[in-house]
Amino acid sequence: MAAAQPVTKAQAKTHLLVLKDLPKGWSTERGTADTQNAAYPAGSTYIACLGPAAGLPEAVPPEVDSPYFQNKDGSQEIQDAISGFTTSAAAQSSFAALANPAFAGCASSALNAYMKSNPPQGGTVGTLTISPPLGAQFAAHTNGFVLTSPITSQGQTIVMRSTTVFFVRGTLGQQLTFTEYGGGSSGTPFPPAEIRRMITVAERKL
Repeated sequence: MAAAQPVTKAQAKTHLLVLKDLPKGWSTERGTADTQNAAYPAGSTYIACLGPAAGLPEAVPPEVDSPYFQNKDGSQEIQDAISGFTTSAAAQSSFAALANPAFAGCASSALNAYMKSNPPQGGTVGTLTISPPLGAQFAAHTNGFVLTSPITSQGQTIVMRSTTVFFVRGTLGQQLTFTEYGGGSSGTPFPPAEIRRMITVAERKL
């Protein structure tokens, strides 16, 4: 039997969520596609942190992204991203790394270093923190984490809380990111029922 061929970027884009898949009343934010912010663990940074025993792909897989979709008042966002691995084994190795006890620390260090060297315009982002692995909290065969960070703009501080859920099919690794912005010290969790619904919709498109 012939080995499965890697999926091209053009093919991967056909599996991304589109606006009609989102809840009624949502819209597309302008200028927010191809943000490359939900990549699976791979490459030298994660290999150095998690160790060669993790078996991570040496090259970061190419990624395609949907735009950000937002609710009516802009307090919630959803983005879909798909990474195309060279083999299904590479996809599974990267997915398995999410359960590594050291992953949260590795990801936090990498993201905070990135934000320090690439500060956003018009505001400041505080220290990013990443939760322990979520496991199959939202659906079978998924994993993920919650990223939390304070954002200050024009003297006002809000909390960004993003739940990213990962799953794999063949050579494709999909990442759905659900973000909510709110006051207080911890942010407001994105509704779990909506996360589960969007995972079901995304899985049907693979």
